[in-house]
Amino acid sequence: MGNCENENSKRSYAEASSSHLWRYLCPLSLFFTQSLLDQGLRLWYVGNIGLKIRDLKRIAEDEACVRATIEIAIARGDRCVEEEAKIRKLREKEFMKKLSVVQDLADELMALDDVRDG
Repeated sequence: MGNCENENSKRSYAEASSSHLWRYLCPLSLFFTQSLLDQGLRLWYVGNIGLKIRDLKRIAEDEACVRATIEIAIARGDRCVEEEAKIRKLREKEFMKKLSVVQDLADELMALDDVRDG
């Protein structure tokens, strides 16, 4: 694998592997500075969280539509077993998305801490 040093860095391979091994394994790291890579990583986390929040809004809209369908079925006197199953699935999906957002926020905070520690 080689020495894994670029011209700007005089750290040994052992130091590199203990701190930011991914930087030395990534070919793009030869073209970008560490701060630019860190900013890109933070931007990815923010974008990913934004997409998940958008998905949560869509799930809420779907749940509202299914609830309206259930209310109509109840007014007609029909059974709504399928719709209740859909509601359960949507709630599970919503719960998992919320957990995923929390995980991304935790990862973002850990990445931010790594950047501040150097």
